Amino acid sequence: ISAWPGGEDRSPAASMALVGDSSGTLGRMLEENPDGSVVVVSSPSIDDAEVSAIIDDGEQGEFWIASGSVINFMDRQDSVWKTPLDLSNEISNLGSITDIVQDDDGWVWVSTTGSGTHRLSGVDGSLFGSIQGLNSDFVTSMSYDANNDVLVIGHHDSGVSLYSTISNSVIEIFTTSNGLDSDFVREVATRYGVAYIATEDMGVMRIDLSGPTVIGSWQSLGADNLESTPVAVDGDTIYLGLPGLGILVIDRLTKDIINLWTPDEQNGIPDADVNTLAIDYYGGLLVGSEVQNSGANSNGGLARWDGTSWELLPTSIPGWSNDPFEFYDVTSDDGGIYAGTNRGACMWYWATDVQSSITLNECWSSGGGGGGGGGGGGSGVP
Repeated sequence: ISAWPGGEDRSPAASMALVGDSSGTLGRMLEENPDGSVVVVSSPSIDDAEVSAIIDDGEQGEFWIASGSVINFMDRQDSVWKTPLDLSNEISNLGSITDIVQDDDGWVWVSTTGSGTHRLSGVDGSLFGSIQGLNSDFVTSMSYDANNDVLVIGHHDSGVSLYSTISNSVIEIFTTSNGLDSDFVREVATRYGVAYIATEDMGVMRIDLSGPTVIGSWQSLGADNLESTPVAVDGDTIYLGLPGLGILVIDRLTKDIINLWTPDEQNGIPDADVNTLAIDYYGGLLVGSEVQNSGANSNGGLARWDGTSWELLPTSIPGWSNDPFEFYDVTSDDGGIYAGTNRGACMWYWATDVQSSITLNECWSSGGGGGGGGGGGGSGVP
């Protein structure tokens, strides 16, 4: 207990007493009556904050942190930690708090592992209710999308629930039964009307919230630290070569993965060791690979996709071990197809009215001219 004399500069008008209890807050006593309190020092009640958020309280904002079922509030204007809130005193089977998100109307949404998501006041943290109709009460992460006024709620093993903060209702639930690649949601983020959902097993899923509709996921392709990634672009389609894996087909406008071509698929690419890609003179896709020197008429080292099927270009050259089987680069014009190979520079003629398929003309190397397959010029469309 300390006396606080009054009537002096920077002192109260009347003398009073200050009463402390080691809490960092001193009580004021005016004569025999309580007269408020003075915060000398404050601190949070939790040390291992697992969740944090900046909340707009209509003044200079508050800093909220949470651990277990307890939320601490730091008033940024006064730099004072306010009285903690233990939600388990008001909500049964709460579990632990997993996320804190504020919407554009100032409401604060708090998700938990045992009781779903709850709405709190952004002014004083008072509880205003809970979301009904979620696909699960185990929520791992949330994100608010201001473009569509939607709260995206990710569940531990039950997909995603979408909650409209306008209608105050769950407007859609997505799981593997209606479009998601995984039900196991680790974290959620939103940007410009799209929800990005990190999973434990299937990469990053995406939802267009204006629909809402599921759009293509981003997943690991198992190809890392590649020495080269040949690319060919045909209008709105991008072909990306992944040596050792195959060819990735991407929509240039939406950036969605359309397909992954591998040798294991029916009508798949001839070989996975793709070295070079090119759109040819007539609009086909030329694929040069590194293959075994099989000695076959067409070893699959150079192939052409016409939009429907693959054509393996001839590679057989008379003589011992003359066939090209490593293709480093390929191009074409109206006269034919040209490739840089382990047997030098090689040329193929287009098919003609007389010759129904592409034919090998010749390969040239530093040691002199090579051999050729069926000769004959031509410039007909294949």
